[in-house]
Amino acid sequence: MKEKRISQNTIIILCWLIYSMAYLGRYSYNANITLIIDSYGVTKAQAGLVATFFFFAYGVGQVINGILSSRYNKRILFPTVLLVSSAINLALYFGAPFFSIKYLWLINGFAQSCLWSGIVSVISKTVDDAHLGRAMLLLSTTTCVGTIAAYSSSSLFAFLNNFRLAFLFGAAVMTLLGVIWFCVYGKDLEIYRMEKEKENTGGRKGAMRGFIVLMMFLGFVSVIHNIVKDGLTTWVPEILKDRYGLPDSLSILLTVVLPILGIFGALISLKLNKYIKNFLLLISLLFAVSTVGIAFIAGVPAMNVVLAVILFGVVVCMMHGINNVVTSFAPLKLRDVVDSGKMAGILNGCCYAGSTVSSYALGKIADVGGWQTVLNILVILSLCSIVVGIIGSRFGRNEK
Repeated sequence: MKEKRISQNTIIILCWLIYSMAYLGRYSYNANITLIIDSYGVTKAQAGLVATFFFFAYGVGQVINGILSSRYNKRILFPTVLLVSSAINLALYFGAPFFSIKYLWLINGFAQSCLWSGIVSVISKTVDDAHLGRAMLLLSTTTCVGTIAAYSSSSLFAFLNNFRLAFLFGAAVMTLLGVIWFCVYGKDLEIYRMEKEKENTGGRKGAMRGFIVLMMFLGFVSVIHNIVKDGLTTWVPEILKDRYGLPDSLSILLTVVLPILGIFGALISLKLNKYIKNFLLLISLLFAVSTVGIAFIAGVPAMNVVLAVILFGVVVCMMHGINNVVTSFAPLKLRDVVDSGKMAGILNGCCYAGSTVSSYALGKIADVGGWQTVLNILVILSLCSIVVGIIGSRFGRNEK
């Protein structure tokens, strides 16, 4: 019994490390976007197009790889993904021409799209109910920890006047984790869920009808929430620079504060889910809080920079909470109804459909109408999600 517990904890920690540190190879571009704009002499829209290519490939890949996740050999899959992302980051470290970066980031996006559905699939098959809460808590911090790692390291390298070191650093860490996973993981660990899946096969048909309705509403709010979340993650350094006159290194460093607060969003959503079992109702509540924060920033253009950072933090905190409900809590808690990797992949694909829109579209809107217009649009989108979430909360299957 003790041996099984150690094995589960080891897998949980490794999954957490792999997905968290994959952000070093995913956000190495976004975290340095202001310096890349200056280095290559391109517009905000051109720079944002690179992230759009990544999010498009990542979103499409999430759906494809989510559907196929149960067929992949996870021992081979994770190291392969990490090595591909490492090679692409090395290409940027060595000064790849700007026209090629969007295509490299397209490949990077598709490669990394295998990770989340694969990790959720591994957790659902190797972790029992006693350890599931621990796994969900750790997985809920991956985005926050990964974003902090990417932006803080990039801030350091920007301070040292060599932002390209961020790409080298990400490549080194991902390669190391790929080797560790290959040495530790074994197919024989995927034993826990097999009998449970056999027990629940007969009862799935009736539950699936309510599940499909729930997925439709979750898919919609997933798109909107990632427009807000990744739009802010990508452009807050530029907003702080343009709107408040902060230098590059400081604007990136202050942005690190936002994912730190995002960890609290993960904890808040996990705590609230104990009392609010309806996933869409919980999402609507989190959206309501974030809408107030964005509205204050938009309504007071001359706001003190400290207050602006705090409000951005509240918004990002709520967005990370929503992200955890959509991509982690719902798939794992409904694992007796549907394959968790499949559900996580499809919903994460919806999330990154929003990310695909956010990076280029918000950059283009900022070029034309300024950041005030961007903030106004985010308020309207958030209000729409509240309405849709409340309507959807009356339908579909939720956690018992």
